[in-house]
Amino acid sequence: MRRSLPRTFGPDGGRTTHRRHVVEALLLGALLLAASGRFFYAAWRSNELARLREVFLQYKAATLAVDFADFGAVHRGLGGSLARMFTSDAVDAAIAFHFASAFGVACVLALLFTRFQAPVVRRVVFAVVALALMMRWGEDGGRTDLAVVALLGAATLAWLSGHVVTAALTVGLGLFIHEARHHGRAIACRLCVA
Repeated sequence: MRRSLPRTFGPDGGRTTHRRHVVEALLLGALLLAASGRFFYAAWRSNELARLREVFLQYKAATLAVDFADFGAVHRGLGGSLARMFTSDAVDAAIAFHFASAFGVACVLALLFTRFQAPVVRRVVFAVVALALMMRWGEDGGRTDLAVVALLGAATLAWLSGHVVTAALTVGLGLFIHEARHHGRAIACRLCVA
């Protein structure tokens, strides 16, 4: 199912093109990860990180406070369980969960970008849209959306590689992180039908 890289570019049969795509993808991944931390960096630069912890991140920490250990098999419990693996402090766990999820999204989008064999203009549009989305998600740190996007991206990669069962299981895993269960069911059904 996977399309191979073009072999018509360059005298070395396309290796230069492949290397360039990999370097571009690594650069995109680094930019995406940096963009996800923009909110926290701005708060740190303006000496408002302590106030941010007391006001804004308390809600995010409360959202991630629901976990399997304390509440059993509950909806959205996986996000809290993963966040608690980083640290016992709820706010620090929300921040760590945000950056771990952002790292997952950056990796998935970089891998998708590497596979995206298209003209330069389309590749630039892909990168700009990905960066804009990550900057938007970076303004609202500690949400579970990034983890869901990382899992949906991983499911997409699995599906593109022909691993439909893995893709469906990955989407199912995402249902335990976020309240978007109806969307996840629709995506899982589409993956199973495809």
